[in-house]
Amino acid sequence: MSDRTEDEEERYIRRVARRMPVDPNRLARCLKGHAFTLTYANRQEGINRIDFIRPSPTSDGLFDDLTVDSNIHGEGASVDVGVTIAPGARSGTVVVRQYVPATKYGYGRDDHGPKTYSDGRKFCTRLADAIPTIFADLYDTEAIQFYEESATARAAAERYLTYLRVTNDLHETFERLRSQATDAQWEQAQKYLKREVLNSFGLEKDWRIIWEITVLCQVLLWERSKESCLGAINCRDRESDEIEGHRRMQIVASRLARQPGWPLNDPLVPNRLILHEEGPPWRDGKPSMVAELFDEHLAAHDKRCACGRSFYYWEHAINADRNPPTATVTIRCNAGHEETIDVCWSFPASSR
Repeated sequence: MSDRTEDEEERYIRRVARRMPVDPNRLARCLKGHAFTLTYANRQEGINRIDFIRPSPTSDGLFDDLTVDSNIHGEGASVDVGVTIAPGARSGTVVVRQYVPATKYGYGRDDHGPKTYSDGRKFCTRLADAIPTIFADLYDTEAIQFYEESATARAAAERYLTYLRVTNDLHETFERLRSQATDAQWEQAQKYLKREVLNSFGLEKDWRIIWEITVLCQVLLWERSKESCLGAINCRDRESDEIEGHRRMQIVASRLARQPGWPLNDPLVPNRLILHEEGPPWRDGKPSMVAELFDEHLAAHDKRCACGRSFYYWEHAINADRNPPTATVTIRCNAGHEETIDVCWSFPASSR
């Protein structure tokens, strides 16, 4: 723990923090061929972290995630990969992770990764080229065991969501579920909600209703011992009822929140208008003037993804050879879904 005050810590960060030389957008383009979606990017204030996720190409119900991060000085970059059953969840019971030695993506044993932005471009290419081998190694070891261990939780989550008959109004879904619970079941669910640290899933509002639905559904449908329904997690036993219940709830909550990784059209969780989201977590630092202008344009027209989230500017390419000149603009939502739009403009006639 640092002995610095908050003001001293802020001054220290401003003095020493540097951006790691890996550009999130470039890395996203390199990883797009492997179906990865950029979900978080922040190289400000010494945070230096970039996250990606994709549905597993080999194991239905698993999701591959990849994190590139660096220290506060932005020196080099390290890579971690993992598989999860609940995108967006933070609990160690729903994900297995591995550190990837730099030797697996083209660096020497004593090389700690990119030092310049030119090095950063090479890093993106090398990492993308190594992705198949990196994840094949992960699936040959921990991931396959995790897939088998989580099978019952994944199946139960499907059963829970089928039972819920979720509509595009989560409050209606909750009221219908609440009417089926006894006072004792409702009290049990409320006790759990009070003691847990709950993920907001990047939502400023309506995240709690997701957890109220999830926990109450768990109380109503749990078929094992009542004592382990919402008990403290026993991480020493990987097959404990507590871990099983926790996994079920994390999957259901992640899916109700429509986290990045789940399909655009989910047969059990319909798309809905998603309001009051936090800003784009995949945007690295302060947006450019172009991004701000397009964001204003998209907001003014309430341009939304099919999943119900607002679209934001990501990048554009100009085709000056067209007449009139055209800009192809890529927009994306916070679930990682992308669209492109063409924008044309004309120059005013010269005054005589």
